[in-house]
Amino acid sequence: MATLVTMAAGHARAQEREPDSIEMTLARALEARVTVWRSPGGRVVYVSHCRGVPRGCRARVAAFARWIAEVSRERELDPFVLAAMAVRESGLDPFARGPAGELGIIQLHPRGIGGRVRFIRSEGYRRWCRHQAGACQREVLETGADHLAQAIVQCGSLEAGLGAYNSGACHETAYTRRVLRERSRLLELAKASTPLASRGHVD
Repeated sequence: MATLVTMAAGHARAQEREPDSIEMTLARALEARVTVWRSPGGRVVYVSHCRGVPRGCRARVAAFARWIAEVSRERELDPFVLAAMAVRESGLDPFARGPAGELGIIQLHPRGIGGRVRFIRSEGYRRWCRHQAGACQREVLETGADHLAQAIVQCGSLEAGLGAYNSGACHETAYTRRVLRERSRLLELAKASTPLASRGHVD
């Protein structure tokens, strides 16, 4: 399995050749994951949480893709890993709420690292964010990416770091395997010329 350094170097080389390619391929893959159905005539039906958002689902996905690419680049992370975490954690729904009150596209815990994030702390701010195309998710992504990057350094590998991100312990877990499977799926979707249907759910 490729290491964090190998994957980051590969993405860096791709960005040198085509500066916008990572954002574009991320956006294509993420849009495919929130697409339920696409008609031959081009009509697209998105998952319910991405219907009726400001400026449309495509604008929201584009914002997520841009921030994931930027945040990953700043921390030398593989952007497809961070994107896979967002898909697995929330299905890309920024307002999904976990059983312990986790919020945001990477489901930050309000009594953990999410406690300092405005989107997690403030219901009033979240209401305002509902009217923004990107739903105020950059800070959420930055906080989660910082935590993941620290876990990788501490644990010595991406696999163990993902396990620590989820469980607090430095070892590969079922969460690690789910995220890495999702990363592979996103990379396949990114190769497609047009978004593919994901059947409206994360499986």
